[in-house]
Amino acid sequence: MVLHRLSGLAFALALLTSLAVSAQRPPARHARPTIAVKHTASVAVAYKGIFEPRNYPDDLNLLSVFFVNENEGWMSAEHGILVHTIDGGNTWKAQLGGDINSTEEPIYSLRFLDRSHGWAVQGNARLLHTRDGQHWLQTGSLPGSPDDWTFTSERTGIFVDWRGVQLSRDGGRTWRSVATCSAKLQVQGLVQTVGCQPKRILFVSQRVGYVAGMSGGDLGALFILKTLDGGYTWRVSVIPSVSPWGGVESLFFLDEKTGFVRLNDGKLWTTRDGGQHWQGIAGTTTPGHLMFADPEVGWSFNSNGQFSYTIDGGQSWSARNLQFPARIAQYSLPRRDIAYVVGEHGMVYRYHVVPQEYEVANAVQAPPMPGFNVAINAQIARIRTDIVALKAKLNPKLVAAGLPPVTATPSDGSTTADAGTVAAQQADTSTAPGTDTPTSGVNSYETSAGNSADATNSVDGTAPQLPSGDTPNMASSDNVSTASASPAPTDSAAAASDSASADFSQPASPAVESCCAAEVNHLQTDVSAFQQQVPAFATKYRTLNLILAGMRMAQDMIGKADAFKTTLIAFKKAPNLQSAASVLQDFIGKYEGARQEFATGFANPPPLGEADATTTAAAAAPTTAAIAADASTTPVASEGVAAIQTSATAGSVPATGSQTQTDQSQSSPSNNDPVTQSADKTIQKAKDKVKKTLGGWIPH
Repeated sequence: MVLHRLSGLAFALALLTSLAVSAQRPPARHARPTIAVKHTASVAVAYKGIFEPRNYPDDLNLLSVFFVNENEGWMSAEHGILVHTIDGGNTWKAQLGGDINSTEEPIYSLRFLDRSHGWAVQGNARLLHTRDGQHWLQTGSLPGSPDDWTFTSERTGIFVDWRGVQLSRDGGRTWRSVATCSAKLQVQGLVQTVGCQPKRILFVSQRVGYVAGMSGGDLGALFILKTLDGGYTWRVSVIPSVSPWGGVESLFFLDEKTGFVRLNDGKLWTTRDGGQHWQGIAGTTTPGHLMFADPEVGWSFNSNGQFSYTIDGGQSWSARNLQFPARIAQYSLPRRDIAYVVGEHGMVYRYHVVPQEYEVANAVQAPPMPGFNVAINAQIARIRTDIVALKAKLNPKLVAAGLPPVTATPSDGSTTADAGTVAAQQADTSTAPGTDTPTSGVNSYETSAGNSADATNSVDGTAPQLPSGDTPNMASSDNVSTASASPAPTDSAAAASDSASADFSQPASPAVESCCAAEVNHLQTDVSAFQQQVPAFATKYRTLNLILAGMRMAQDMIGKADAFKTTLIAFKKAPNLQSAASVLQDFIGKYEGARQEFATGFANPPPLGEADATTTAAAAAPTTAAIAADASTTPVASEGVAAIQTSATAGSVPATGSQTQTDQSQSSPSNNDPVTQSADKTIQKAKDKVKKTLGGWIPH
C-alpha cells in the first residue's frame, strides 16, 4: 500500500514537472523557418478573376489599346486622340489631340516594339511613329487600306491587303510588292490557279514571319505564307476545304514551329511544324481575336464579350460570355494575369486576379488565370539567406584584420500590395481550363509563409505586353541585356580569370576555406539548384507580348543565373579576405538585379538600344540556302483537291551594301577586368543555352 502511494506521488510529481517545462518552452507554431512556403494542399485561398472598370472620363469611342507592361500603355480614339498612362489607367495624359469635338481623323492600330518605339495609323493611311514613347510624328503612310501590318525594326515594315504582301525598308515612306497569294491546285482533276486575300501577319523574329489568308468561293482553302529572310521572299502552303466562304480572324505563333489560326466561324487550327501541316482543334468554336501572353496562357475575345482562354498552350480551351456595358473595340494582354479591354463610350476595364472577398462596383467576373511559379522566388530567398550568413561570418574576420567590412545588404524585396493585388503565386500546376474558382492544386494560388516579403512581391510584377489591335505584333532588338560584373581588385583578378569555364568542384582558397567553408557550401548548393531551374522557368513564362523582347529577357535571366556561379567561383578562389569581400559585394549586386527580375515573373524589358533603333536592315538579302531551307513546306491535300504548285509569286528586292544588319553591341569600350570577362563568357553560354532551349532564333 505504501509503495503504491509512493508510486502515485512520483507520477504526479513527474507530471507537474513536465507541465512546468512545457510552459517555459515557446510554442512550436512560433518557430519561423528560414524558408517556408505553404503548399496549396494545406492552404486553400480562393481567388477570382475580375475586369475592374477604369473608364475614360469622356463619351469617347476608343479604337485601340496597347500596354507594354502591367501599368504603362496607350489608347487611341476618334477625333485624333491618343492618350498615355503609367498607372494602369487611373490617369491618362493626351499625347495627340484631346478635344472630343475635334474633326481630326481617328487614330487606330497601335503597334509597339518596346516602351519607346511605336506606330499608329490615322485616317486611312497616315503612319504615325514615336521613338521615345512621348512625341509622335508622321513618318510615312501605308500603301492602302490595311488588312494588317507590322514593323520588325525602325525601318522594316510589312503590309498585307488584297493585293498581297508589301515591304518597306525606309520606315514606311515607300513600299514594294514582294509576294502575291496564289497557288495552282488540282480541283476535281482540273488545274486551277487559286488566289487568296492575305489577312493577318505575324513575325516571330526579324527573319521568320507568317501571313494567313483564305481563298474565296466554296473551296475554303487556308493559305499560309512564310518568310525566312525578313520578308524578301515568301513560300506558300495550302490547306484545302478548311471553311467554305470563311475568312481568317487572327494568327498567332508561340515560336517558329507552333502556331494558331482562328477563322471567322470560330474554328481554330494549329501547326507544330512551322506551318507545313495543320489540324483543327476540337471543342473551340468561339470567334474572336487570338493572342498569347506566354507559351501557356492565351485568350480569344470578340466585340460582343465572347471570351475563350487556354492555360496549356492551346491544347484545350474554355469559353465564357462576359457582359460588358458596351461593345469591345480591342483588348491588350500584357501578362497572363493582367489585361485591358476598351470600347465604346470611354469603356476601359482592367483584368486582374484578386481574393474572393474583393469587391468593386460594376466589375465583370471572369476565370482566374494562373500565376507564376513560386518555387523560383523561394530559391532566390534561400540564396539571400546564404548571402546574409556568409556576410555575417566574413565581416568579423575583416574587422579583426583591420579591413573594411562588406556594407551591402541583400534586400528581401519587401513591398506593400495595394487593394486588389494578389500577394501570392500560383502553384506550378496546369490543368484544362474550365473552373472559375480555383481549388487546391488546380488553378490555385499559394501564399508564402515565414517571410511576408515573399508573398507581397511575388505576383503583381510587370511584363512587356503583346500587341493589341487587328494583329499581333513583334518586338525587335539585336542587343542583349546582360548582367554586368563589377571590377574586382587586382589581387583577385588572376583567380577569377578562368572562372567562366570552372566548376564548383574546385577547392576554395586557404583564406576562404579557413574563413567560411560551411557558408560557401550552402550558397553553392542553392546557386546550383537555382541555375538548373532558370532555363525551364524562362522558357515557360517568356512573354509573347513583345515576342523578341521575351526571348531577350529569357536569355538575360539565364545569364543572371550563370553569373551567380561565375562570381561564387571567383569568391572561392579569392587569395585573401580583402579580395573575398570585394567579390561578395559584387555578388550582392548581382543578387539584387536577379531578385527584382525573378520576383515579378518577367519584368519590363529595357528599351531598344540606339543600334537597334537605327539598324538599316532587319535581315540580309534572300539567299538560295534560305529559300531552299523552306522547300519542304507542302500543302495538305484533301479529297478531290491536290496542290501541284506551292510557290508564292514573289517580287525581288535587291540588297545593297548598306542593307546589312549591324550589331553595335560590341562597340562599347571593352573592360579588361577578368571577372567582367568571365561574366561575358558566361552570358554568351547563356545565349547559346536559351537558343537551344527555345528552339528558335535568338537576337544577337
